Amino acid sequence: IFAAISVLTRENIAPYFLLLNLYFIWKMGFRKSLPILASGAAVFILGHLAFWPGILKIWAKWMPKSLTPFLNPFRYLGGGKVGWKLAGAGVDKIAFVNSFMQGLASNFYALCGLVGLPFVVQWKGFSKDNRFKEIVFLAVTLIILNIAHGLITLDDGSCVYCFSGYLAFFMPLGLIFSVYMLRKVFESPNRSGIAGLVLVGGAFTLSDWFIHRQSLESILYDKLPSLLGESGYQPVFVILKQTTGIEPNTAKLVFPLLFGLLIYAFMVYLLVILGRSLTPGQKTAGVVFNLLLILSLASSPLANVWMHSRPWDGACQGDVLAAHKKVDGELKQALPAGSKVYWLGESTTPFLTLDVEIFPQQINDGFSYKVGSDDTIAEKYGFWNEHISAKWAAQADHLMIEERYFQNPIIDSIDLTKFKQIAVTSPLDPCEPTSRYFIYSR
Repeated sequence: IFAAISVLTRENIAPYFLLLNLYFIWKMGFRKSLPILASGAAVFILGHLAFWPGILKIWAKWMPKSLTPFLNPFRYLGGGKVGWKLAGAGVDKIAFVNSFMQGLASNFYALCGLVGLPFVVQWKGFSKDNRFKEIVFLAVTLIILNIAHGLITLDDGSCVYCFSGYLAFFMPLGLIFSVYMLRKVFESPNRSGIAGLVLVGGAFTLSDWFIHRQSLESILYDKLPSLLGESGYQPVFVILKQTTGIEPNTAKLVFPLLFGLLIYAFMVYLLVILGRSLTPGQKTAGVVFNLLLILSLASSPLANVWMHSRPWDGACQGDVLAAHKKVDGELKQALPAGSKVYWLGESTTPFLTLDVEIFPQQINDGFSYKVGSDDTIAEKYGFWNEHISAKWAAQADHLMIEERYFQNPIIDSIDLTKFKQIAVTSPLDPCEPTSRYFIYSR
């Protein structure tokens, strides 16, 4: 039932619902699993009937056009290029690596079971394990969902930093997997399992130090006595360039990883000493337990403690809630209640308190913006384009434009000469100066 509800909440989880049904058939047999299958199917069907036939618009885009021509009335055929995909063209390659590392570090507990299980399981006779079918189901489901969401976010750069958040949708399954892995470790501890966990823990730890590398970059700017006989002090990155030939940009990437690796190696060494201090009956299980505990602690909090105790140049310590409250007051003074507002911005939080009318499609920003699409079809399906943007701006009483959007091609569709600027707010994000709103009136 809950699997069916999850699909109605987010259609990307459909593989989970399908695989779960196949698992019940495999586990219990078709006849015994019928009540379970029927209950899930009933929720799935009733959920669709409540929104029929409009809900077919959601499924039509995933179905092959050649095989489902009967869905064409519900399929968007207005053309155009999706605005948020165009954004991926200028993404730095390092952002893809950073996002992938962030996904690993942020989901440490949930992913370590999937990654570490091959090292822990005794493969000989594993098919006779009383949890064999559950593990196969969870492993296949997690692998498929991870790959699918990874392709969407990392393949074309359209939403690079969505990766970690997308994984969170199904990471509870990963937590179950990790619990099973811990159980196997204590039931049948072995050297290969411990070695595998060391490697897995190292990968997650290094990934976290990589995404927090800015917290260590400031060390490269510390000045040390020159090593080449020159008088005075020089920044570390200059000394590295002189002695090793390593460029500053390379040092910024490599140094945090080496630093994290040294800390991790030291922790493993401490665990070995701890393991030797235990009695023979406790040694293996104790070492593994403490290893997992310390690895999890090393993954994120340690890097964050360092980051906040030694902020890098330009680190922001602003109060987000106070900034939002201040901007809220400024917007209420500039925008009369009931006015129609054309809005270009990233955060929708101002509209939690503003009593104004906006154009709903703009809430999804570039995700629903289709450049060069058919006006009529686009608007019918909840999208917008440069022509619809111009029409809305002409209908609006006020424009509310975030400063960073003046660099967005969408702004070209607005004739600002027909408006006058009446206010500029404080930054909504105290760490981002370009999050100010420019308010225009006719």
